Formats: sequence, C-alpha cells, structure tokens
Amino acid sequence: MRVRALGWAGLELEADGHRLAVDPFRDPGPFVRMMLGPSPELLAPEGPLDAALLTHLHRDHADPPTLGGALRPHAPVLCPVPGEGPGHESVDGPERELAEAGLTLRRVEPGASAVLGPFTVTAVEAVDGLGDAQVSWVVASDTAQIFHGGDTVWHGAWWRLAKRHGPFDAAFLPANGARVAFPWMSPAADVPAAMTPEQAVAAARALGARELIAIHHGVLEHDEYYRPHPDVPGAIAAEAERYGFPARAAVAGDTWSW
Repeated sequence: MRVRALGWAGLELEADGHRLAVDPFRDPGPFVRMMLGPSPELLAPEGPLDAALLTHLHRDHADPPTLGGALRPHAPVLCPVPGEGPGHESVDGPERELAEAGLTLRRVEPGASAVLGPFTVTAVEAVDGLGDAQVSWVVASDTAQIFHGGDTVWHGAWWRLAKRHGPFDAAFLPANGARVAFPWMSPAADVPAAMTPEQAVAAARALGARELIAIHHGVLEHDEYYRPHPDVPGAIAAEAERYGFPARAAVAGDTWSW
C-alpha cells in the first residue's frame, strides 16, 4: 500500500494498480474566506479514483468538484447515513452539490465493510464536533492497515477499536483542536471541535498504532468562526518526545509505503 497526503484531511491510497481517496479537498468553495491564502497545501489525486471514502459531509471533507473530476464513471462514494433531526448549510450544501454532480453515494453505518479492489474498508465509530453524522475509516490491503479519523473529537472507543480492528501501521488523526462559532451554533462552546495535538497522540497510542500522522491542520482559520491550534507540528513533536512515540504532522505530498 502506498499512501499520499493531499493536504488537510485528504489521503490518496494505491495498491495493485487501484486507487481510492479519503476526504479529498482541493476546491475551497464556500471556505475560500477561511483559507490561509492561496493553498499549495491542497493537492489533487494523481490518477483516476476507483472509489472514495468520506468521513462526513462537511464541505472540507466532501468536495464535489474534486470528487467529480477524480472519480472514474460510476465509482462509489462511501459516506455515513445522515443523522437525525434538522440539518444546516454545512451538510445540506454539500449534499446538494454531490447530488448535482451525479456521484454514486453509498451510505454506510459504523461496522459496515466493503471490498474495493485490493482494499477492505470498514466504517467505525467517530463523534463529529458539530453534531453531524461521521465515521472513521479502517483501510486494509494485503500489506498494510491504516486508520483515518476525519475530524473526530476525542471519544472512548479507541481501545475497543484497537481490539476489534488493529493493529494499524499508522493512524491518520485530526490534530488542530479548532474552536468553532458558526452562526447556527448559539450559544457557542469554547471546546475543541476536533482533536487537539495531545488528544491525537493519546488516541494513536490507545489504538496501538505504530505511528501517528497528524492531519487536518494548517489550511483553514477564521478569527470569528474557526480558531485552530497555533502550532500543530510543534505540539505533536513535543508529545512525541514526551512519550517516545513516533508521531509527526503530515505535509501535503508526503508519501508512505508498506
């Protein structure tokens, strides 16, 4: 298995000539006013995709223009079953765009598995910081197995997931610890809506992963709506040293092979 970081939470995976992507994000769309300037940190997949996995349907994880341009015709897009209750624009907007793009959505519940060419993928528990439906993904090939955590917050299922699905060659986990205050979130809560660097290291250790690759950092920021941790790479390095645990922050274009 070869894994390439696309920036933000995006990964491209390749094995035996097949490709899939998890949460590719290249077109900022409505997030453009939150970008940290023109972003070379966001990359497109290198080749046509046979499938895509989405942890959830926020626009920075479910990017219809990028998916539409990268997926082969009729390639499946696996994503969570919608949550209960009224939605809001952060989910409703991407839902509309995905439908308009004519993408083939396959809804999955935690625990569901699928075989996609040489990959076996399994949706597992996650908790979304805005209360929307979210899963994490376990992706395995003949040579490796990884964990992708979308932008989940800390939760208590890590040890159970380790026993059920481990071991993991790497855990790709969110680490920007963003505080959010979008207009529909009133009153706002000053707690992280994604894991902090310290929580990401703790989660990777609880998962029994061989290393942590921190994702979901360094691209989005807004003084009012979205305030991330100021130094994710530095905080990850400090936690890695504290525990003697292999951990670092991903940079777009990084590759790993197992």
